[in-house]
Amino acid sequence: MPAPPEFLRKVGLFESVSDRDIKRLAEALKERAFSEGDAIVTQGEGGVGFFVIGEGTVEYSVDGERVGSGGPGDYFGELALIDDEPRSATVTAATEVTVYAMTVVGKAKIARADESERSGCDWEPNAPRPMPTAQSLIRCKNASMSDFEQFLQHGAGAYIDHPIVDATGLEGGWDFLIGWTPKAMLQPAQSSGANAPGGATVEASAPDGITLFEALERQLGLKLVKEKRSIPVVVVDHVDETPLN
Repeated sequence: MPAPPEFLRKVGLFESVSDRDIKRLAEALKERAFSEGDAIVTQGEGGVGFFVIGEGTVEYSVDGERVGSGGPGDYFGELALIDDEPRSATVTAATEVTVYAMTVVGKAKIARADESERSGCDWEPNAPRPMPTAQSLIRCKNASMSDFEQFLQHGAGAYIDHPIVDATGLEGGWDFLIGWTPKAMLQPAQSSGANAPGGATVEASAPDGITLFEALERQLGLKLVKEKRSIPVVVVDHVDETPLN
């Protein structure tokens, strides 16, 4: 079941989050139960998600040594939403524990950049293609989400028909490569599938093709979602769940 919005509102991390976004976050977080002694996450293993403790107590340990504990309203694992680094600590249920978990769909291929490098995004036609028809290839180095959105706005105009607003919460510079199939190579089809912003018409992929919307989600762990605002916009969101950092 989803997390109660009124509970999330009491978590310090979400104090400044709008009511609308709290409701979206509540839908993304799913309740999970652990028995006393269960390892919720294990040091050295890959990140599996972000957790908010609903009930019970957990203990944190590093290299087998207890370093702290947590209870209702505390959270852990937020960095797993933006990188694939191993867990830095083990979290064990000290009592019966209920948590609300947000997991990453697939592996986001986006990495923290070296701030000393040049920044920006550019076409990279000679980069390895994720599939033969992914002829639109962009490499971003030390690029902010704002840099990336501006490039998409001008460089992917066949797909993007509204302004893009950053709602990822990802700050600083990032390195990544993304490739998609030009819209002209796809067959149009009426659909309200998950890859269509706001249930709009999407392009049915060629047998080995991939739309911009699919590429963002599968290759970068980002998602374009059309929302109603004072002007028509397309919002960049993080995977199927909203990122917290």
